[in-house]
Amino acid sequence: MILRKRKHPPRESSDAREALVDAAVRIVNDEGRQFDARSVAKEAGRSLGTLTHHFRDGGLQELRGAVALRGFGMLSAAVRAELAEAGDPEKCLRRIALTYARFAMKHPRLYRTMYGDDWGEAVKEAQVALRAIVAEQIAECQRDGILRPGPVERIARSGQALLQGIALMQLEGQVPADEAESFAKETIDDLFDGLRARD
Repeated sequence: MILRKRKHPPRESSDAREALVDAAVRIVNDEGRQFDARSVAKEAGRSLGTLTHHFRDGGLQELRGAVALRGFGMLSAAVRAELAEAGDPEKCLRRIALTYARFAMKHPRLYRTMYGDDWGEAVKEAQVALRAIVAEQIAECQRDGILRPGPVERIARSGQALLQGIALMQLEGQVPADEAESFAKETIDDLFDGLRARD
């Protein structure tokens, strides 16, 4: 029996896909660059045929989904880094909220991509995993009497709505760049004041 040589060994194929996603993230993060299949392939040092081999429809929709998934991975890693710093539950939750706002400030086009469409189950699972981290910190703050009692999911969604509002105002230029950090901190302070447990 003659064994045919694989055209794309598994490892090489995986490396090529990762290189394309890495390149797509760099292009999305660069305000001055056009996101298209040829630009991504060139940035990755791969052929256009390699891109269409790994991503259907010329790569763009599926590739944007992969970029969104990578974005949630980056944001989750940043949030977990804050958890690793420990500290009291309120301080930890505040730092997570500020990390979210800073991520949107640092990666505005990537942030828009992450929340710009329904990217499928993998991205939904990444969103759920991120919300679960936040929900656990909210529950811990409630157990310690820092935040008022109430459905954790409702509080988490209220917080997410506010944070996305902060991000949107920053992305649309409604907040000057040199005031964005202080604006985010002040708005997060207002959020915690509104959610704080009362005697």
